[in-house]
Amino acid sequence: MTPSKPIDSWQTLKVGFSLTKRNFIAYLPVLLIGVVASYFAVMQVIEYLGVTHEQLMESSGGVKGDSINPEVLSQLQFGFFLVTLVFAPLEVGLMMMGLKAARGGKLAASDILHIVSDSARIIILSVFTISLIQLGSMLFLLPGLFLMIVLSMAQMLMCDGKATLLQAIPMSFKALTKHWAACLLVYIILIGLLLLSAVMTLGVALILTIPFYMNVKGQLYHVIFDNTCEEPQDNNHSGNEFEA
Repeated sequence: MTPSKPIDSWQTLKVGFSLTKRNFIAYLPVLLIGVVASYFAVMQVIEYLGVTHEQLMESSGGVKGDSINPEVLSQLQFGFFLVTLVFAPLEVGLMMMGLKAARGGKLAASDILHIVSDSARIIILSVFTISLIQLGSMLFLLPGLFLMIVLSMAQMLMCDGKATLLQAIPMSFKALTKHWAACLLVYIILIGLLLLSAVMTLGVALILTIPFYMNVKGQLYHVIFDNTCEEPQDNNHSGNEFEA
């Protein structure tokens, strides 16, 4: 059930910021482990394919040098796709921590372990959602952005028990399409902050912006899917903890 009132984008961001301040310490160990593991996974893919730093820069127009063979570039993209899938459970686990915070639960780093039992289903669902988003992006930027937003709650719906593997995508699509404008503004701000953190601070600020992203997303889910007709409020929420 969706709320009768439109979502207030700015209030949602404000609540997400408040939740981040209150629960930052719980996210920190998980983020540090995730960042280190992701870095080594990406480096392993690059090393396995024998791609040099200069070739990577050349492929993105950074410097002149020996360009990457198209076949190797395709393999590199596929390797990064696999890395994304492998770490999808970790990402969804962080989102579920954000949902628990939005529902008023007290977070602990060990909450991430609740997602282990759903890891296989998360990876399967991620294959479908990522493929749909990439297909939309191939058609044009806007369809890709639209699909990225309206499918963004599918994994959470499945892990929260509100939808099965087959129901999650259409349920997310239907609910978020009704709140497209508000969600678009929220996601533009969130993605902008993540990109600025990665580029301007060499990734250091991601320690702050990733928990903010997860908490805002948890708050969006809470307002849209937890059968509430109230606007998000900047206070302590009460509710049940999620069960993965």
